[in-house]
Amino acid sequence: MAEDAREQTLRWIREVAAIERPSASAGERRAAEWVLEQLPDSAAGTRVECERAHGTHLPFALPSAVALAAGFARSRLAAGLMAGLGTAAIVDELGGHLRLMRRGWARRRTYNVIGELGDPQAARTVVFASHHDAARPWPAVFGALVSAPPRRLLGGRRPPVARTLAYAPLMVLLGVAAPARTLRRAGMALCAFIVALFGDISRRPPVPGANDNGSGVAAVLGLARDVAASRPRAVRILLVSTGSEETMLEGMDAFLRRHRHELDPGRTLVVCLDMVGWDRLIVREGEGVVRRHPSRPQDVELLLQAARSAGVDVAVAPPGPAPSDGLAARWAGLPTILVSSVAANGGYPHYHRPTDTPDNVNVETVLAARRLCAELVARLAEMD
Repeated sequence: MAEDAREQTLRWIREVAAIERPSASAGERRAAEWVLEQLPDSAAGTRVECERAHGTHLPFALPSAVALAAGFARSRLAAGLMAGLGTAAIVDELGGHLRLMRRGWARRRTYNVIGELGDPQAARTVVFASHHDAARPWPAVFGALVSAPPRRLLGGRRPPVARTLAYAPLMVLLGVAAPARTLRRAGMALCAFIVALFGDISRRPPVPGANDNGSGVAAVLGLARDVAASRPRAVRILLVSTGSEETMLEGMDAFLRRHRHELDPGRTLVVCLDMVGWDRLIVREGEGVVRRHPSRPQDVELLLQAARSAGVDVAVAPPGPAPSDGLAARWAGLPTILVSSVAANGGYPHYHRPTDTPDNVNVETVLAARRLCAELVARLAEMD
């Protein structure tokens, strides 16, 4: 790609990283408005959609605290009910079901950016999604553990970090029901850790988020320029930049509640771009916390064909350490593929750390993701 594309991509990453933009905040709104300004003039219906959001991790911390308290209860009935309630609340959250706690406490606002290119009357739609909010950092030791290369002991897969949120209250519940004191105490210890972890995270300022997910935003913006120039027919392209991804996919969830009826699962493909600024580009074979949602083999093969045509190296990889906006699309029943990246050693350096700065982004990988998506659009346009 031309050198000016590289410089433009780096400028986009630097500019969005300079905005302090935690989920459901005024900074997130400024980032959304910035994304809107970068979209090409030819994009139709460009707008910022404001949605209700909760914007914190309290829907994980509070049920964990309830389960922790259950471990101290003298009545087995009361303890079982409390631990069961905590488990059910977290499973509801992680599984994308009713999400009662998060939606019931949605008092803040999150901001999604929408744009459209291609043929608005086309039968086939492809949605390119990224997110523009940034995470609050994890404590150093925990962050190092999560971002380390996958261990051979686990067969190259990641530790079940997100799933542990549900395991902890479940262990208390099983320990009470058995009864098994060791199991109950282990669950209590995990619940206490979860409460302390999210309490610590909540007091920290957000990270720059250059790779997570300034890189994805820059890739989608670059793709928008490419698509606007090529004007593909027979395919409708939706460009979506969501808010509040870092608080369990709230922006994407809200976008789909508003627009799901417009998206036919048989004629729609969602492509999520998240953290595409490490050394090796990958496509995840699926996502899920409580239940795994695999990508359709034909979608993965289509993307791999586009990669070969574009001269881009892409590997198929197992699910990552945390869910992306692509999981919300899977909850909604839409075919989805997640394009991401890993470091050369398979790890996630600077993930949710203050060091997630533009200087630590591999811009060439971001440009490769952009080329890959442009070629995918071309192939989709040829399918009808």
